[in-house]
Amino acid sequence: MKTLKVVAVCALLAISSQSFANTVPIKFAKGSYCGSFSGDFKGKAFTIQLGANQTLEINGLYLINPIVKGPKGRILKVAGWEGEDVVYYNTTTAGRYTITLRPEDGSGYYGDVQFCAY
Repeated sequence: MKTLKVVAVCALLAISSQSFANTVPIKFAKGSYCGSFSGDFKGKAFTIQLGANQTLEINGLYLINPIVKGPKGRILKVAGWEGEDVVYYNTTTAGRYTITLRPEDGSGYYGDVQFCAY
C-alpha cells in the first residue's frame, strides 16, 4: 500500500511539473503597463494578474485567436478590435487571468505578442 501511495504521489508531481512548465507569467517592467512574449507559443498558457474593471489589450495578433479566461475559468468576451492586430477585453473581477493563443489558417505558433493592462 505504501508503494502505491509513493508511486501515485510521484506521478502527480510529474504531471504537475509538466503543467507548470507550460505556464508563462506575463510580467511588466517597473513603471510599464505592458509585457511581451516572443517565440513559440504552442502549448503555452500565459497568466497575468489583473484588477477589476481593467482593460486587457493583446497586440500583435495577426491571424492569432486569443482565448482569455477569468479567475473562475469563464471565457471573456471580446470588448473591441483595432484593425487585425489588437484586441481588447474588459475584466470584471480581480485575479489571475489565463490567455491561450491559437493560430488561424495554419499560420504557425511563432510570433511576437504584447499584453497591456490599463
